[in-house]
Parts: sequence; C-alpha cells; structure tokens
Amino acid sequence: KDREINRLKSTIDVLRRECQTDCSPTPYCESDSESRRKKLKEQKSFPLEKEEHSQGWFRGSISRAFKKNRSRHKSGGSMSDAEGCQSGTDCSSIPSTPLLSPRNPINSEIVEEHDLEAIRELKKQLIEKDKLLTDIRLEALSTSHQIENLKEAINKLRAETLLLREENQRLKRDQNRESIASSICSLTSFSDSSVFGGHDKLLIIYLNKIKLGIVNVSLSTSWSQVDSFVQQCFQEYLDKFDPLSTLEVNREIKSYSVGSKTRIMSASHTSESPLSWIAGNNELRVKLVDLSDEMSIHSLVPKPVFTKIIPLVKDKKRLVICGPQGCGKSFTAYSMAEYLVKTEHSDCKEDINSLIAIFTVKANRDDELKSFLTNIADSCESKQSPKVIILNDIENIGNVCDAFAPFKTVDCSSGPFVVATMRETSPVTTSLQLHFNFRVVVWTANMEPCKGFLSRCLRKKFFALEIESRSKKGVPIDRNLLKTLDWIAELCNRLNRSVHKNCVNNVNFAPNLFISCPINEKQSQEWFHNLWNSFILKHLKQLFANKNRSFEDLQKWIQETYPWKEKQILHTLFTINEEQQIDLEKDPLLKTLLKLKEAI
Repeated sequence: KDREINRLKSTIDVLRRECQTDCSPTPYCESDSESRRKKLKEQKSFPLEKEEHSQGWFRGSISRAFKKNRSRHKSGGSMSDAEGCQSGTDCSSIPSTPLLSPRNPINSEIVEEHDLEAIRELKKQLIEKDKLLTDIRLEALSTSHQIENLKEAINKLRAETLLLREENQRLKRDQNRESIASSICSLTSFSDSSVFGGHDKLLIIYLNKIKLGIVNVSLSTSWSQVDSFVQQCFQEYLDKFDPLSTLEVNREIKSYSVGSKTRIMSASHTSESPLSWIAGNNELRVKLVDLSDEMSIHSLVPKPVFTKIIPLVKDKKRLVICGPQGCGKSFTAYSMAEYLVKTEHSDCKEDINSLIAIFTVKANRDDELKSFLTNIADSCESKQSPKVIILNDIENIGNVCDAFAPFKTVDCSSGPFVVATMRETSPVTTSLQLHFNFRVVVWTANMEPCKGFLSRCLRKKFFALEIESRSKKGVPIDRNLLKTLDWIAELCNRLNRSVHKNCVNNVNFAPNLFISCPINEKQSQEWFHNLWNSFILKHLKQLFANKNRSFEDLQKWIQETYPWKEKQILHTLFTINEEQQIDLEKDPLLKTLLKLKEAI
C-alpha cells in the first residue's frame, strides 16, 4: 500500500509540474516532443513533496482545468494562460509575469482533455487508497491499544507470581521446621516405647478373601517378629474359626506379600526395615504351602473331602455334587473351579473370574441350557473360552440327553471342566453318569461337610465383623455371642436329626435358613423368635399333621440351653401343642370333630 501511495504522489507531482509550465511565461513555444522529454525527465528526477501540499495543489489544478474548459466552450476558442490565471482561484501561487503569446490551441486542447481523464482516474484511486490508509491506521491504533492492555495485565500477573512465590517459600520453610521437630519427637518417643508403641503401621492380614487378623509394625519391629506375628495370627484364627479342627488343614505359611513385594517365611533378613518395606500399603496377603489348604478354608469344606473330590474332577473333567439345600454346594463348586484354574491353567494371564462360567438351571428352561452349552462347545478351541463351567440346580432339567447333546462332540481331554450341583439324587444323575461320563458325589445332612458347615459359616461371619471393628477402632463385639451362634448351629442339627428319626429322610432344615442370624445380642434374639414362631413350627406341624408325636425333648433342650441373657421373653416361643390349640380355637368345626372322636 505504501508503494502505491508513493507512486500516486510522484504522478501527481509530475502533473503539477506540467500545469505550472503551462501557466508560467515562456520566451518561445516549445515543440511537443521537447515537452514530453521534459515531462519524462521531471517524472524520473522530481523529488517527492509532502502529502498535504500535493492534495491542495491537486484541488487547485482541477478547478483551474474545469474553468478553462468552461471559458473555451463559451468563447468558442481557447483561453489564454493569462485569462486562466486571472480567473483561477489558485493563481496566487504563480508569479506575476507579463503575458505572452498563447500556445497552439489544438495541441493544448488535446493535452487538457488527456490530463482531465488521467486526473479523474487518479482522484478515484487516491480516494480509495485514502480510505484504505485510514482503515489501516485505525486498526493499528486498536492493536496498539490492545497491546498496551496486555502489557499491563502481564505486569500485574508477574507481580502476583512474585508474591505467591515468596509466600510458598515461606510456607516451605515453616513446614520443614515443623517436620524436623516432629521427627525429633517421634524418635525420642520410639526409644521409650514398646514394640507396638509410638507411631506404627496397621496391617490387615488376608488369606484369599478371608480376614485373618491385624498386625502392628513399628520402627523397632524386626523381621523375625513380623514373621512370628503373621504365623501366630493365622493359628489363632484357625483355633477360633475351627476349634475342633474339622478342616484338618496344614497351618504352615509359605510366604506373605505386601503390594508387589513378597517375603518367604524365615528367609534371610534384608537391610530394609519392615516399616519401610510395607510403606504405602494396608493389606498383607498370606500364601500357604499347599493350595488345597487355602481352598478348604475358603470353601469351609474339610481338606480330606476336598482332596477326594479333586481326583474325580480331573479324571473325566465332569462332576455332580448332590446334597441338601443350603449346605454350600455352589460355594464349594466355585472354590473348586478356582483351584482347577490355578493348577491346570496357570499359564493363563486372564482374570480367574473370566475363565469360569456359571449357569443356574430353571424349571422348564432346557432350551436355555442347550444354547448355553452349544456356545461353550463352539468356543472350546478359542483361548478365551471358559476353562471351568458351573451348573447349579440341574435337577430342574427335563430331558438330560437333549440338553447335553452339544457336549457329545466335545472331547473330555481338551474340553472345559464341568462341575454341577443338585439337591438330591434323581434319574438326572443316572443319565449323566451313563451318557456323559459324569462322576457323582453325595453329601448327607448328618455328615461332613454338611454337619459343621453352619457353625463354620457363622464363626467366619463373626470374626470378619470383629476384625473390621478392630481395624476401624469401633465398638468391640461381645465374645459371648459366639456361644449363641454355636447354639443355633446345634439347634439346626438337632432339628434335622429329629425330622429324620420321625419322618422321611429327604426333608431337611437347610443351613442357609440360619446363616442370616445377626451378629448382635438383641437383634439375634428377636430374629430367632420370629423364625421359630413363623417358619419352623409351621413346617413341623405340616410334617406331623397325621402323626400324634411331639418334640418334647427338643423343646426341653431349647428351654434349658436358651443362650440369651433376657430369658423373660422365653414364654413368647410357641410349642407344637400350643400351635395346635391356637388352630383349634380358630377352627370350631375341627374342635367339635375332635371332641366327638374322644367321646367315641
């Protein structure tokens, strides 16, 4: 833009020179060729003048040109230079000289017309360039204003940054002083404290998903002490959880880990202290020598029973567990599936849960089971296929051969493990044995693992709640509640023995009926009274509707061994005879018939 403006200015100055030469006196008339040469020389060598002077002269030259043109049209000829100077508005700029003879009128007219057209074009271009120049100046002014504002904002931010930096340095100095003081105090306190005194780290010990206890580690705790604490905690848990040692597990710990770090029991001590070794972690996970011991504790199944089942599964990769309802069959099947994945597919890097498929069979839904088994059979060759399949409640299968037809083509050696559960033996088990090579294991209510399952389950629930309360430093749980839980487990066993003695053998009170017992003195008492009056007595009445027998020994045992402290509400427990009296009062017709029977 600046170059174009300068070019226009130089052109305007040349035209100005021409007009001045036209108005100035000349001793003789120059030819057209000489005037053109002068114009070219002046156009090359004439210096640039100021913009304001050129614009003023430009207006004057245009006005003079138009006045000359008007006078020529009026007089019918050309106007002399003297007349043009006298009639023009800007003639004061031309010096007063004697008038000379005018130029050739024809040449001057041609030059004037040519100059007027060029002047008009130049004027238009000048106006446009003037507008552009004005816009550029306005933009430059606004930009400079914005730059000034930004400079002010940057200066303010720099000042605030300096203030914040100084404040941060001051706070760091204060913090360092406090930390040094607290470190000195902690060191002095540790020197006078015991093994668990002063500042220590609280760790919760886990075996798989079971909470075993809590261990405190301090600066003065050695590696041998940590090893003994972990081993002692595990043994104490087993003594409380299984006081009769029905699980028969090995109590030796192989190693324990904190985060990604693992330590072998009784290994050589490292230079790193136990407190720094466990820094940043709150969990310590124990690993036993034999994996079957872990699975036995986790599934609440005695180790001899568990070790007998494992070879049966590995033989044909297909097993059925039959047993009473609520005795832990499904829980045992899942523990067994975890054991099989860890031992037979240890090279798999996927999550264990993704390698176990679980399906619960519903009544009259054989097509769903068939489609599920078809998908499993089709994906057997895939690396991401399930390695163990758990089928619950297979007694609901209508046509076993049709439902398990997709598995006829699956090779037992390369296919997945199949562990099924059902409540009692039926024709389903026979079909599975004959046509699909299933092995069958039968559990009874009066034998392990069903016999002690409820007691172990309630104790596990109690100690998990106790450890959680200790870790959160909450209200401790009353240890007398353990006697109540054992009493409930014994009541379940006595009920089943009485039912089997006086009724058919396939009727049981499931252990899962009593697992929901609250771990609280008052709440557990209310729960038991509601369960006895609303559920247990009604089932006993149905079992003995046509028999004149009673449970006097059981009722007497309940009254004599009632475990709760508040025995005033013992009278709220109904007996079978009281239930019969209540029913007779509600049904007068039945009462009348009984009286007639007695009279006869």
